[in-house]
Amino acid sequence: MQGWKQGLLAVFLVLALFTFSGCMQVITERGEDGEIPAVKAGTTCPLADERVPETETVLLSFLSRDAQSLLRNERNIRFSTLEEKAQQCLDLLLAGPAAGERGTWPEVRGRTGGQVRVSGNIAICSLPARYRQLEPEELYAVRVAVASTMCQLKEISSCVVLVDGREEGMDLAATRPAGAFTGMESPSLESALKNADGTAACVLFIPSADGNYLVGQVKRLSLGNVDPSECMYRVLEALGAQGGKVPPPLGYLAEMPEITKTEDGQYKIISLHFSASLDTALAGAGLSRGIYAGMLCESLLCFVPGVDGLSITIGQDRLGGISAREMPGNQAITFTQNLMMSGDFAQVFGSEIRGYLPGEGGRLTAVSLTVPAREAASPKVRLLALEAAGGEAYGGSALLSYRMESDKIALNLDRKLLDIWKQLPEGQALPVLSAVVNTITEGVVQDEAVLFFSGAQAEETLQGIALQGALYRNVELLP
Repeated sequence: MQGWKQGLLAVFLVLALFTFSGCMQVITERGEDGEIPAVKAGTTCPLADERVPETETVLLSFLSRDAQSLLRNERNIRFSTLEEKAQQCLDLLLAGPAAGERGTWPEVRGRTGGQVRVSGNIAICSLPARYRQLEPEELYAVRVAVASTMCQLKEISSCVVLVDGREEGMDLAATRPAGAFTGMESPSLESALKNADGTAACVLFIPSADGNYLVGQVKRLSLGNVDPSECMYRVLEALGAQGGKVPPPLGYLAEMPEITKTEDGQYKIISLHFSASLDTALAGAGLSRGIYAGMLCESLLCFVPGVDGLSITIGQDRLGGISAREMPGNQAITFTQNLMMSGDFAQVFGSEIRGYLPGEGGRLTAVSLTVPAREAASPKVRLLALEAAGGEAYGGSALLSYRMESDKIALNLDRKLLDIWKQLPEGQALPVLSAVVNTITEGVVQDEAVLFFSGAQAEETLQGIALQGALYRNVELLP
């Protein structure tokens, strides 16, 4: 009996240690049954940024022969980034079902050529222009199938499906926008029109707090007499109703906005003529012309049906491009025929992620961080954003290189960061390391281990924590 009590006490002490020790110092992988398997092979210090491709099973939604239902098929794909994963799904879908798979796909000559862009949990897909040859019913079914495939990915909850960068509308006259899909829609156009409730989901691209990115947000807009002009006004109103520092578009127009055609009749466009006072308002809000133009372009062209491009004039200056000084990251943009097209501002698409900083009582507090959408999972990008929010102790500028694998992330840190960490007061290392580990792994793979290196230096310890041991997410300190 005495031995049984001692054994029970030992188990209790081990559990208590894991509960209160903060960043769990685990040097072995966790088994599915909770047991600790053999120690994993050592991880070397990464000398260059690397993302080891991972394999995932995805669901492709093909169409039934009458295009009234979706038939899902599993495929295994290999990818390194979310955008790459989404692009592979679209390519496979447009290529049609493989031998032995259920479903069918429209016989469109040259099936490949679609593009995917991602902002946060929203995918914006653009089908090749030749898909316009389909009848409205079949095209709608195709768009629903694409959205269903995208929304099967755990990172995506909404999807816009354009054709060659244009919202085609749901009806033959292209007056009712399809808007953003959630992956739950029926592929039946008749059913969709019958159940329309006078609203549509629109993706608004809102400037981030620092003015460097455009972040997609889904908002339902009320529509009365549905036509492209009303859709345009509803988007402009919604952009002006966001509050904060963004100048409301309708408040700075010098002329009534209009939907017209280019002189050669090739493109149908939205024309916006703003007063010169918009530049003053933008300067006061800390926003560039590029970000503001991108907000208008991407929001309008993802929703207003039948429109190919956008023309913007500010004062007497018609924007034929955006100079490097007017764009975050100093990347100039030149527009085709002085027209902004959907996707022109994809380089400034951002994603909001949750980061963490130490708070009161040693616990972590959540902070919202905006990072480049294409690199949202990058440890370097995340720590740079965390450093901007919390200071140099969070390591963004000191992260020399990293390697991401399916079960671990190895970081190579500049020695100066380790020196900063070693100067932390006793008891502060755990919250700082927990903030770094939790921020890196947030929304990626929850069970990934993080290991810290500094070149070829011998194994380091920090207030009793082995930095080259495996540090997992600290759920005990989360808010």
